[in-house]
Amino acid sequence: MSSILALAKSIVRKALILRYRYFLNTAGNFAMLYLLFLLVFFGGQRFAEQAVSQSLEGIIVGVFLFSTAQVAFSRIAFDITNEAQWGTLEHLYMTPFGFDIVMLFKSIVNVLISFLFGIVLLLLMMVTSSTYLDIHPLTITVLGLLTLSSVIGLGFIIGSIAIIYKRVENMFNLMQFGFIAFLSVPIGEHVLVKALPLSFGNHLIGIALTRNLRLWELPASDLAFLTVHAVGYLLIGMGCVRFTSEVARKRGALSHY
Repeated sequence: MSSILALAKSIVRKALILRYRYFLNTAGNFAMLYLLFLLVFFGGQRFAEQAVSQSLEGIIVGVFLFSTAQVAFSRIAFDITNEAQWGTLEHLYMTPFGFDIVMLFKSIVNVLISFLFGIVLLLLMMVTSSTYLDIHPLTITVLGLLTLSSVIGLGFIIGSIAIIYKRVENMFNLMQFGFIAFLSVPIGEHVLVKALPLSFGNHLIGIALTRNLRLWELPASDLAFLTVHAVGYLLIGMGCVRFTSEVARKRGALSHY
């Protein structure tokens, strides 16, 4: 137990040090996401004021989820890519915990940090637009983390491709357009639409925030589906990492960039 705590502490410390050391990059990423909201908000008011006013709460929720998903996904995928580029990827397999556990802890830390950034951005968007949503900390935290679990799975999938093919940066940019599509698609009864990353979680968070509902007031079947959805993406992502790691080791390309 003490070794697990030591691992978690070291990963948190490293993550905070990197964000502090490259503070300008961190602040720039945050500013870019806020500018995205300003562009949608003020641009929409100028050209389609009524449409923006009617869907403003949905826009705020969507930008909040997009910002947290974008940061969480990019950090997870870049972690694996950077480890391969630095030549330290092979070292992670030699730790007592194994590669899977180390990357899972790194992913959890990245998601928690991105979630905190997202909350700050959410508050800033509400102040800017003078539209205040009813935020219940437990509800938004549970729904947000379950929703972002699918992003962790996607990060693992793209990271697993990077283990073999190394340079996959353009796929990160493509996934950002994918996140916009996932958040924009209307939720219907079709299970395939609900199974898309972010979509169903965005739907539940929007309902909870706009209707002032707490976690236990949401349908149990919806919460169960979201949980299975989150766990499924995590398992698929970690399975892809394990598979491509074995392929890279057999090719002798695990530590080569």
